[in-house]
Formats: sequence, C-alpha cells, structure tokens
Amino acid sequence: IPAHVARRRRGARRCGGRVSPNQRAPTAPTAARPTPVNGITCHHLAFQNEGIDWQAWVEAGPVPVIRKVVITDKLEKSAPQFTAILTAWDFVTPLPDFVFSFDPPAGSIKVEMIKVDEPEEAGSVTK
Repeated sequence: IPAHVARRRRGARRCGGRVSPNQRAPTAPTAARPTPVNGITCHHLAFQNEGIDWQAWVEAGPVPVIRKVVITDKLEKSAPQFTAILTAWDFVTPLPDFVFSFDPPAGSIKVEMIKVDEPEEAGSVTK
C-alpha cells in the first residue's frame, strides 16, 4: 500500500460511540497478505485502539479505494462488529453544488469552534 495512504489511516479516529479527547491514535497498521474482496485484490490493514479494532481492505492498484471495512467495538461485552462492503465507487459523475452546501433548519444556532492546544504526546490527536 502506498505510504501516503497508510499515513492517513494511522491518524484516523474512532467513529461514533464513546470518543474521548484523550483517546490515543490507533496503532500503526498491521498489513496482511493481499486478499480479494469481490474478486478485487486488496491490501488488508488492521488497526487497534483501546476500545476498538478496525480493519480496512484497500484496493491494490492505481486508485487505492477502500473496498471493505470491519469495525469491532471491544468496549461492549459481545464485541459487536460493523461490516461495510463498498462496490460502486464513481469518480466520473460530477456532483451538483447543492451536495456541498448547508442550509440550516429554522431555529438552528451556530456553534463556535474553540482552539485545542497541541497534545503533549505526538500522534495522540488527529488534526
């Protein structure tokens, strides 16, 4: 897998659920042998955090798109898993501008963002 793809993956944070601002970044990816996903050869990467394990299968080719993701929640007793298989990537069809615009609902208020200090330990927070 290209180094720039692996670097982006290392900085990812837990999706949904219980996220702490002090939660450490995932471990460096562990790579397995190339594995097919729906007949497409992919690099299989595995990451671990304190409360979550996740795996990604990234297409081995000129366009390294994610073909499969498995997320395991280790904080739940039954260790539930979420699996997504991504098959219909489309890099040709242009998207209309309204897809990227936001029209807040009536009564919404704007929440101001605050600056977060740099973490003491390198890699503990993704920016």
